[in-house]
Order: sequence, then C-alpha cells, then structure tokens
Amino acid sequence: MAASFGSLGVVEQPVGGREDVTSGLRVKGSQVSVNQLADDSDLTQNEKVLLRMNVTRHKYRRWGKYGLAAIFLAGGMLSSAFIGFVMRHGSDALSRKALYDSWGIASRQDSAWESPTPQQMDDRLDKLGMLGKELTAVVASRTEYDNRPVPQPKGREAMEALAMHVSGGKTSNLIGQTVYVKDVQILGSDTIGRSPIPLKVTRYLSETDSTVTLEVTDVNTGKLLALNLNVRDVQPNNPASGCAANLLGSLRVMQETTAILQAAGSTPLEKATAERALDVIAGVGTLEGLPPVLDSTHVHLLNTVHISERLRGRLADIFIPENRMPDNAKEYAAKRILLAVLQLQRAGFSHNRLHLGNFRVRFDGSCLLTGFGAGTLIGEALDRVETVDPRYAERELGAAATRKSSLGASHPVVDAKTDLWGLGITLYQLFTDGELPYGLRDSASPVKTLNSLAAQGVRASSLEKSLRMAKVPVEWQPLIMDLLELERKDRIDIVGLLSKYSVLIYS
Repeated sequence: MAASFGSLGVVEQPVGGREDVTSGLRVKGSQVSVNQLADDSDLTQNEKVLLRMNVTRHKYRRWGKYGLAAIFLAGGMLSSAFIGFVMRHGSDALSRKALYDSWGIASRQDSAWESPTPQQMDDRLDKLGMLGKELTAVVASRTEYDNRPVPQPKGREAMEALAMHVSGGKTSNLIGQTVYVKDVQILGSDTIGRSPIPLKVTRYLSETDSTVTLEVTDVNTGKLLALNLNVRDVQPNNPASGCAANLLGSLRVMQETTAILQAAGSTPLEKATAERALDVIAGVGTLEGLPPVLDSTHVHLLNTVHISERLRGRLADIFIPENRMPDNAKEYAAKRILLAVLQLQRAGFSHNRLHLGNFRVRFDGSCLLTGFGAGTLIGEALDRVETVDPRYAERELGAAATRKSSLGASHPVVDAKTDLWGLGITLYQLFTDGELPYGLRDSASPVKTLNSLAAQGVRASSLEKSLRMAKVPVEWQPLIMDLLELERKDRIDIVGLLSKYSVLIYS
C-alpha cells in the first residue's frame, strides 16, 4: 500500500503561520533504520572509503578526502571496483547511512542572546503590516499566473528523460505523469519509509544548475508539494561522467540538508519554518524504478530527490518597479528578512548567498529563506565557494569565487560579518525594487568594482543619496548603510546591530 505525505501544504490554500513542512510529513507503512542498511563489517575497502568521505566532511573543510574524490571521479581515475560500487549502489543503503551520519555530527546550537522570531513578528502584526503581507500573497499569485515558468534546456531534457522512463517510452511529456518516491527519509531522522508515495506531476516551477523543481500532488491526500530533481551536466568523452555525477550529486544533497540542520540551531525541525523562516526540506527519497543515474544527451538525472513545501515565487520577482509595491509590504518583508538573518547569526551559521532571489513567498504572503548549498558555520572554510555569486557577496568571498581553483588552494574562512553584507544587499534590493548598490548591477566585474571603491576609501554613506531618491523609509536607511560598508572592520557587527537598531528589531 502506498504511503502519503500527511498534511504538508494545502492545495490552492494559504500555507503559513505555524504549519511547518516537517510537522505534516508522516511516512506510513514499514520503516527501517539506516543502521540496518549498512554495516561496516559487510563493506569492502572501497565502500568504507566512500562512507568515511561522507562522514568526515566536517573535519576536512579544505580539499581533504572530498576534494580528492571529486577530482579523481571527474578525471575517471578511480579503480573500476570503486566506480562499479558507486554505480551499483548509488543513493541507496550506504549513502543514506552516510547522510544520517552527517546529520548526526552537524553542530546545532544557539548563542545565549535572543531576538524575536519571524513567527512572533507575524503574531503581533498591526493592520498595516497584515495588509502588506496579504498584498504580497496576492501579487505573488498573480505573478505566477501571468508569468508561467518555462523549462530551460537542462530542465526540459531532464523532464523528458524521466517522462520517457516512467511511461515506458510512450510520451516525453512529464506533466500528468505519476512518479513514485520510495525510501523516504525525513530530515534528521534515522528511519526510512519503505512504502512508495505516488506523486502526480502538475507543473514545472523552476530550475538551477543542479536542480529542477516540479509541482506535484500527493495522489493519496491531494496535498500540493514541491519535488526537487537532482541533475548534473554530462562530461563529454569522460567514461566516469555518470559516476562522478552520482557521487557529487549525492554529496550536494548531503551538504544542503546538513546546512539546513545547522541553520536551524537548537530549534526542533518541525518548528524551524515558523520560528526561523527556513525552507526546510521535508525528506530525501528515491525515484522508484530509476537507476542511480538516468542518462540523456546533455544531462544526468539522479534518482535521489527531495520534497519540500510548495512555495510561490521569489521576492526578486515581486518587488519590481512594475508592481509598485507599497512601503507596508516592503517593511513587512524587510522585518521578516532581518529577523531570519538574526536567527542564522544566533545559530553561528552563514548562508553566504543572501539576496532577494533566495527568499521565496509562501501562499500566505510570508517568505522563507532557501538555497542553502553554500551554507557553512561561521569561522569555517567555505569549500563550495564556486557556488557564490560575486554580485551579491562581500569582497572577500566574491574574490575567492572568481579565482580559478587549484589543487591544494585554500578556501576563504567565513566571517560573522559575511551574511551581514548579504543582509544589506537584500534590504537594498527590496527597498529599491531590485537595484544593487555601488553600481554592481551593471558591473562586468563586481569584485574589481568593489576593490576599486575600497581602495579609494569609499564609505557606505555614499549610498545615502540613492536610498533617499528611492524613498527608502528613513528608519531603514542607516541600517542598510551600516551593513554595506566595504571593509569588514567598518561594517556593523551583531552586537552593534542589536543595540543600535533595537527599535526595528523588537518593535
């Protein structure tokens, strides 16, 4: 008997408030512990190497075993036995155990200081704030309807390959097809549901370089969800391309899910959406009937997927000049973003890719932070710096992202002020309808632009005119400038932010 996703999401109904993505996820039917799936005593030497690579990631933040494995795989240099093992087992027992091991050693803690949560803010919204939230929901719905997303070449190819496989070669149209997700492992849990869950694909939503997001409906409950497919580019003339895609794709899932756990701090996962405004992945599963890697001409489609809440769209597509969003909508979103970032700071976590495009709207008009693929603990080296966009990153991180990687090269250490720059960027975008400070929007080389300005001694006070011309509310202007100081030493820190802007934070 097929299982279902409890009460995750409501079809065409507002989703928000205290309903969290993990609280409604209930995998029915038989379950098994990950410890029953892989026993060290039964593993070959190569299998043990792969397991150790996954588990020890937090101890080797530079190239370490991960980097070496990625390089060997990309070059097709691993032993045939090792490659054969990965291709045979892909994302099944061993990688699930490694996934849970990674979750288990993730540091989850909070600093002693406290700040209001996004949920507390919503609970005490005044009428003007509530109207701003509701307007955001309406505009998000209209934007999604008027600008129906169209798959890009990578997404189209992945969807067609999956459709052909699911339909037995009868159609390349995935919309309307039902896929079955088995071995569902709820985020942070050591148990895996064995009963497959039928999900009907209803529409394409979005894609990135490594994921294709689809709207799906749980056939058993009618609940609306988001299904995230994992894809990798085919490496021409590399016989190990599929093997590399499988391992690196699995590592990416592990990295992102582990980062979400770290970002949640000490908050139980079932409350992390409400209390921290995080887009919490509900669970990781496997597409039933698919091999570990489904190959097409230009894309490898992995059978590992993750399920999350169905969100509307990006704040970056809503707060644009054409929509003329009023101040009450902007201030509602700004306050929620501010509190979400403060919660990250409490957890000692840095997202490293904060910008308006990584905040997505729920059906009720609130927003959640997404895109944790580059997240890491503050004070640790960022070993995935290539995923950072220099347009939005502070100078130090942006410079590292633009440098060509080389074996043994060091990675930048994430600072406590790294995300404070990202917060400033996000607020600037929000209040100016998508503009960027310091001419970054039109810059061919954002890092060179920022370095040049810093060398000239330019301070964030130079942004005052642009903020005033954009009619940014007076109380938000000094905060944005304090966050957008080019030099870290000049940028406000968390202590200064909490004391200087207590009215914005606690009111």
